[in-house]
Amino acid sequence: MLVAVASLVALTLLVAGAIFGAYAWPRVVRVEQRVVAPAMNAAGFTPAIENLADMIGHNCPAIVTIQQDSRPAAKTARGRASSDDKYPSGAATAEVSQPLAGFLVSNDGYIVTSADAVATQGEIHVVLNNGRLLDATRAGSDPISGIGILKIEGTGLPFLKLADPNFPRVGEWVLAIASPNGSGCTAALGTVSSDSMAERDRLRTFARVRPVLDSALVGAPLLGPNGDVVGIVGLGSQESDGDRASSVLSAGIAGHIVSELLRNGKPSDNRFGIVADDLLPGLAVRLGVDGQRGAVISFVDRDSGADRSGLQAGDLILGVSGTPVSGASELARALDTSADALSLDVVRMSKRLTITLTDRPLDK
Repeated sequence: MLVAVASLVALTLLVAGAIFGAYAWPRVVRVEQRVVAPAMNAAGFTPAIENLADMIGHNCPAIVTIQQDSRPAAKTARGRASSDDKYPSGAATAEVSQPLAGFLVSNDGYIVTSADAVATQGEIHVVLNNGRLLDATRAGSDPISGIGILKIEGTGLPFLKLADPNFPRVGEWVLAIASPNGSGCTAALGTVSSDSMAERDRLRTFARVRPVLDSALVGAPLLGPNGDVVGIVGLGSQESDGDRASSVLSAGIAGHIVSELLRNGKPSDNRFGIVADDLLPGLAVRLGVDGQRGAVISFVDRDSGADRSGLQAGDLILGVSGTPVSGASELARALDTSADALSLDVVRMSKRLTITLTDRPLDK
């Protein structure tokens, strides 16, 4: 009897709860819509799915695909364009290599991609995101960082900026985007899993992304949580092709090299085999040298004089032969000398070192 009464009471409460919920829930929803949602919008919050979709849509017009073929490069006008051409249906008549990713960095047609594109001997074609096929010319490259610059003719083109001074942080999510056939973009989401400091890489400065991105994304821009370009996929890597796409050249380092290539068409002369950059705030914090001034070593060319002398990526150069150095340009001037050896004042992992730099490469 008691069990029956208890069951009846429980059933009555369930029915009452359902009736009350049906009555109250619409009011709860209206309160959320009128109070909570506006507060979230005022704070700049939007659902993650919308953020990613908007991010891709905003940046996609600046993404390009680079096609190379084995035909000898024709002597055509610089940047000759075929504005009415679409992705070539007759491409099978030429031996076309695997397409490379890239993106526009100026409204007049300069493109950042892998130096692999610039190193080829055949013609180079660029497929814009709207399907237009344009001829491209080689505008410069840096073999140590792996950055290549191409040029197409055009004005008012959409482009992305390499302006983020922060070094990608472990745990941040990142998004690589590419346009493999000139008809919209593909995207790959990953997470910064480590960096060159954590892995003690002595030759280059990079961030590591997991899961490993597809090799077809080498040269593609990597977007951070705020939608800015935080790096370039696969550049600066000295790894096998299978692991290349997992490393990322940060936008802060890449921006300095790209600016130099756009000015001169080549990296600054450097007989020692290093690529140096100004000490950006984000990287300074990561290296533990926040508040200091100097030039930071981004890359050391394998088997170079710098490699033999013991310089490493991440070293902060404070002075050269007694002369203070406050940035990359001052370091370049200090290294522009015929001296056989130079004394460097270096900070490495909070330790002060003196390194004798020579241009004599490693013995083969």
